[in-house]
Amino acid sequence: MGTLARPWQEPRRPVDVAIQSHWLSRRLRYDRDLAELDPRCELVILPFGDPPRLRYDDFSHSAELVERAYVASAAHLDARAAGTPVVEAIRPLGVEPRSLPRVRP
Repeated sequence: MGTLARPWQEPRRPVDVAIQSHWLSRRLRYDRDLAELDPRCELVILPFGDPPRLRYDDFSHSAELVERAYVASAAHLDARAAGTPVVEAIRPLGVEPRSLPRVRP
């Protein structure tokens, strides 16, 4: 979930603290939402590729980032459809992946 998968850089400016706070709050919300998920639901977490470190205001690589995420997500879904075991991309901090049963409508 965001930049928490990487080592944190020491904030140098107030905006760095704001950005890290934002990512941390998103990650904590994500972890809480996962904990409250009904165990009968199947959750598929799509990978987002391997984004480079960019400035917070650098949007010049948007098309490349979208393409990386698309390729990573498509490969993940193809592997799932083929029955190949895949590791979910993002898990709650400190929690091992769990197997959720499939629920059909």
